[in-house]
Amino acid sequence: AEVFPGWSSGVVELAPRAVKGDETVGVAEMVFFVGTCQAGSLEVALAAPDPDDALGEFDAAAAQRFLLSPGDQFHVPPNNTYRLENRSTEQSCKLFFCQIKPVVTQ
Repeated sequence: AEVFPGWSSGVVELAPRAVKGDETVGVAEMVFFVGTCQAGSLEVALAAPDPDDALGEFDAAAAQRFLLSPGDQFHVPPNNTYRLENRSTEQSCKLFFCQIKPVVTQ
């Protein structure tokens, strides 16, 4: 079997005060680019799921948090979980992403 990268890309838009709930990327990895938002208003939380947790749930207490601005980028490594929150009360956030996932061919 050979392994080739599969990929997808898209846009995430968050209204003021909106939250994109936690998501585990599995064997994939993701790269995000912050297109528009109020400076310092996009909170990104990154956390590796607890290995003792069979459901792989997001551990908010252990998450690393960052406040980002337009032009910033971030990477979600494989087997990690992320959560997004637009802390602005006035301006939407628009992020562009690329997801890379291994695809096995027989």
